[in-house]
Amino acid sequence: MVGIGWSISSKFDKYLLLGSLVLKAEGFVYGWYYPAMKAWEHYVPFMVKDKDDVLEMIDWARSHDEEAHKIAQAGQSFALKHLARKTRLCYIYKLIKELAKHMKYTPDCSKRPVCVPLVEEIKFLKSFDVTHAHCRYDEVLGPYAAADPAARTPEFLKDLTAQHQAVPHHLWGGRRHLLGSSSGSSSSGSSSGRQ
Repeated sequence: MVGIGWSISSKFDKYLLLGSLVLKAEGFVYGWYYPAMKAWEHYVPFMVKDKDDVLEMIDWARSHDEEAHKIAQAGQSFALKHLARKTRLCYIYKLIKELAKHMKYTPDCSKRPVCVPLVEEIKFLKSFDVTHAHCRYDEVLGPYAAADPAARTPEFLKDLTAQHQAVPHHLWGGRRHLLGSSSGSSSSGSSSGRQ
């Protein structure tokens, strides 16, 4: 059962994947995929007539097992097709492209001392030994970064690596450097590596 609070349910999509019947509270907040879903096709709605109709919906599901099973299967199929990682990345990409159309200025690195285009940051994270195993960066780079006008030369990646490994500029590089230089010694006092 998915309730309603001050924001969308972070579990709704996960419950759909389980293949069980999902009861979802109707409300005024919705996630990016909610408009594509249909009540009584992908989930069973409650809080439609009044706030206490959830018991009515549970009784309905118990007495209509075959229909409830079909709804559960349709919800799972929807989630597998439309809520996969690739689909989410596509949505985020399109959302950012649409938001960019409404910006009143063109982002420019010429006046910023440290300015890294997102595509370059993702390329770096893909190759950096601390982060490369934590995310499938190829899924982001593959469809979106090949034609990115902000993409830079391989030399830029070397400079970016140096920035990340410098203690003041990047937490991972800095922490690893601090831990590596003080291995075997314990920190004393209250000034233990705070930046």
